[in-house]
Amino acid sequence: MAVEQGASGFESPVQGQRPVLRWLLVGATAVVLVALGFLAGRMTLLPPPTTPEVTEDMITVEVVERTIGQTLDYGGRTARAVQPVATNSLSGVVTFVSDKAVADRKVGDVLYAVDGVAVRVIEGKLPFYRALSEGVTGEDVTQLEAALVELGHLTAADSTFDAATTQAVSAWQRTLGSPVTGTIGVGELVASPTLPASMSVDTKVAWKGAVLSGGEVIVSMGTGDPSFTLPLSPGQLNLVPQDAPMTVEGFGQSWPARWESSAQDQDLGVGEIVTLGSPDGGPVCADSCDMVPAEPSWVTVRIEVVPRTTGPAVPVSAISTDATGQAWVTVVHGETRETRKVTVERSHGGLAVVDGVNAGESVQALASQSEPTNPGVAASPGQDDQPTGSPDASPVSEPSETP
Repeated sequence: MAVEQGASGFESPVQGQRPVLRWLLVGATAVVLVALGFLAGRMTLLPPPTTPEVTEDMITVEVVERTIGQTLDYGGRTARAVQPVATNSLSGVVTFVSDKAVADRKVGDVLYAVDGVAVRVIEGKLPFYRALSEGVTGEDVTQLEAALVELGHLTAADSTFDAATTQAVSAWQRTLGSPVTGTIGVGELVASPTLPASMSVDTKVAWKGAVLSGGEVIVSMGTGDPSFTLPLSPGQLNLVPQDAPMTVEGFGQSWPARWESSAQDQDLGVGEIVTLGSPDGGPVCADSCDMVPAEPSWVTVRIEVVPRTTGPAVPVSAISTDATGQAWVTVVHGETRETRKVTVERSHGGLAVVDGVNAGESVQALASQSEPTNPGVAASPGQDDQPTGSPDASPVSEPSETP
């Protein structure tokens, strides 16, 4: 047999040991595989760890004081008949317009100004149709003097424009920054039958910088009682009960309201327009309708679809009923349980306000599927009677909602 020799003619020791090392490596690998297989078999044969069983009667919740209910906010509309109050008689450039186009006006309020001359509103039934100066008498003078008295510029009012009236008019003009003439020109005063009253200035005609030539209808006011309506889509109609308490909020006021009638929305062809009224009859705004602007406006209509109720609250799932419809819960005291009758005051959103339990007590979170023989008597865990129903069949089921 030929022997492999190195460069010097002798056999290499490393080359002679290669077969031995190879067999040692194969043997070690086999031993490791056998050991791993043995351990895997031991692990497979070991029993799985046990998990404590959690039963329904082990889950409890604490009774807490809660307020439940649901309120929906929708946009309502106001409208009222509008009539012009006065025609502009001044010509020139508008130098001032009230920052509130529609507002509750009182005696002496400036509505707009032309060439620095203020147009003011005062109370009176007779329109101001002529210039007023010293020596003039009449009902229009009486209206002017009554306003000067109310504003503190005059001590008494009669029907004669005298020297005292001239001084009072001059003082009024100075406080307004108007030219001081001591007289009242045509178009400087607007008479309103009553004040305060909601009056509007047409800012589409009179804006700062606009040029007026006279004859423009700028000031108007609402007449009669305003109407309050609530447009509802078909989906919203399903959410709003007709007998739901309502509150209308707007113009710094809050009024109770009720659903009076409804008719199809003729503009959209779908949905309805609900007419609102006061629970006591009459308009929603009752005795404060002067606060409602003459212009159509939006208000907030707040509807209690689920009236707010406060009291001890438990999950609806904790309540069960017997065959007669009597609701009851399982009150947990440490290791004992007591079935207790309750009265459901209101339920919504998975919670129910009930009478019969107290805040701080614990109740079984999932109602028992069996009816107690003697509600109110403490029982040991697991004590059951004949099944009669489930909580879903009770009067405490939640009201349905449409998203």
